[in-house]
Amino acid sequence: ALMRYTLRPYQQQAIDNVRESMRQGHARVVLVAPTGAGKTRIAASIIEAAAQRGSRALFLAHRTELIEQASARLDSIGLAHGIIKAGTDRAQPWQPRQVA
Repeated sequence: ALMRYTLRPYQQQAIDNVRESMRQGHARVVLVAPTGAGKTRIAASIIEAAAQRGSRALFLAHRTELIEQASARLDSIGLAHGIIKAGTDRAQPWQPRQVA
């Protein structure tokens, strides 16, 4: 495993809840958490698990700061990824993980 940090119990529970909802057949699950809850850390954990299964992942954000934060988090755990954003020097469209 590449992960270099431990999730807090509520973060792991959120991931477990999302996975259970998907197992029950819900294809479009939204995870909502308050400011400071570690949503980017949760997303990085989900993306890492997808990478370990050989699946692709796309992290979408509506602000440059959030794109940069998500990219930095993936960098911190060693997950190669591309960034889809105007003017980026990190465009790597061949990568199975993208932050956009």
